Amino acid sequence: MSANLFDTAHYYRFFNTLDGSNFTLTLGVKTDPPSPPTISPIRHTSENWQVFFDSGVYFIRNYDWGSQYQLGLPDNNSFVPQMLPTGVDLGMQWIITNTENGTWVLRNQLLSQADVLGVDPNAVDKTLPIMNTDPDGGQWLVDLNLPAGSITSSAMLATFSSIQSASSTFQPAQSTSATSSSSSSSSTSSSTSTPTVNPAQSTHSSQLNSLSSAAIGGIVIGGILGAGAIVSLGLLIFFCRSRRRKANAKAALDIEPKGQYFNATKIDQGTTQMSHELHNNTNKSAGRTELPTGMVPELMG
Repeated sequence: MSANLFDTAHYYRFFNTLDGSNFTLTLGVKTDPPSPPTISPIRHTSENWQVFFDSGVYFIRNYDWGSQYQLGLPDNNSFVPQMLPTGVDLGMQWIITNTENGTWVLRNQLLSQADVLGVDPNAVDKTLPIMNTDPDGGQWLVDLNLPAGSITSSAMLATFSSIQSASSTFQPAQSTSATSSSSSSSSTSSSTSTPTVNPAQSTHSSQLNSLSSAAIGGIVIGGILGAGAIVSLGLLIFFCRSRRRKANAKAALDIEPKGQYFNATKIDQGTTQMSHELHNNTNKSAGRTELPTGMVPELMG
């Protein structure tokens, strides 16, 4: 485990080398909740920071807020540091190392060692501290500010019962010497943990997949049976209506009065009767009378 390079019972000020010694890391005027940190030439009590060491990492707290808030990175925004309610999450754990030229570099456990707290060297306004991969903007001068007084609050000096740890962490320098500081930089590794597969979760997932397949099969079979039932019901209704129409037609024929419909027998009988009548009428109209034998009809003169 690395050694503590700061006095936990006193406050420090941070100056970015690109802004100069007249600009310090501060929260400005105290607001509730705290404002995001800025780099300002205006002096406030919030320019004083406690660098608290616990379990090989640092927690950075502000003079105005004591143990209530810590400097960190929220999970939903790992680019701009903010003041977060005190906790032990990776986003509030810092690795602070010194360099060959006497400056300090701050890295966050939530990110890889390539990301450092600093300013954008290409920005016109270099007063917004961000997590940046450009090492030129991540160099800090840190001084012990004794006039700010000592820290006596038990809450600010008490260690945590446990802290969240990554699968691998960046190891800070063991001393302030340039040689040890330089060698420590080569031992860094990504703080992002690699998720592992839980066998129980894998079994549970396969069971869910099996259940999903069975459910889909049941839905398909149910849909086919439902469609067959609908078709059968439609055929039954059609058959019943057809039989009903036939029955109604038969009943109508039975109750219909006689003579309303023609048939071949009646037509044939009527034609025969009309032929006999026509023959008799023809004989009558001829007026022929048979004379007694031997009589000759007289001709009228």
